[in-house]
Amino acid sequence: LVCYQKYDLTLLQQSKQPDNNQKNDKTNDSDKNGADIVDEFLDRQFFDPDKVIEDNNDDDTTSSSPAFIRWFANLVKNDYETAEALYAGTFFVFLVILTQEALRWQLYGDNYVPFASGRSVGSLF
Repeated sequence: LVCYQKYDLTLLQQSKQPDNNQKNDKTNDSDKNGADIVDEFLDRQFFDPDKVIEDNNDDDTTSSSPAFIRWFANLVKNDYETAEALYAGTFFVFLVILTQEALRWQLYGDNYVPFASGRSVGSLF
């Protein structure tokens, strides 16, 4: 009952206040704080499988997307769980490789050679 009363009170207060949640999307960046910018960035869709599939169905002679992107878009539509696992696995492999190279850069400093395999710089054997 207390929870219900608090909820009603919150709704009553929100109905009396002007709606700040529906801001104009064309506001200046100076009006937005850091949290709004981060939220907008995180909410932005960067891969739309429907659009990729639609673009490739429209013009069959010249495909606008690479074959891998078309394959992944079809995988997302047909088997989302597998596509999600592949994406997450690829992302973490990229992060591991990037972290290893950053550690090698920190350890070797000026002698750092990117993506060199296990040899010290300047030695033949």
